[in-house]
Amino acid sequence: IKESINNLDNGAFADAQSLEIIHLLRTDPEGFQVDQMVKNPSEGLCRGMSPIARFYVPAEAYDDYCVGYFWATYSDYLFPE
Repeated sequence: IKESINNLDNGAFADAQSLEIIHLLRTDPEGFQVDQMVKNPSEGLCRGMSPIARFYVPAEAYDDYCVGYFWATYSDYLFPE
């Protein structure tokens, strides 16, 4: 996902069951919005995704993603590149 993308909707990857790796190129997670108000990631951005799909983020931004306002809910799906 290009660094210029600012938002991903819930279920954005629901129709891509063969998608296992998603690269998030943005280094500033605070400017990259996803629905953080869900109780379970499978109700939000991860809705309908393959159960083995993972998000890879820039290594230098990994900690910021994991504790950030928008992305902390999805920290189990985040991995550093």
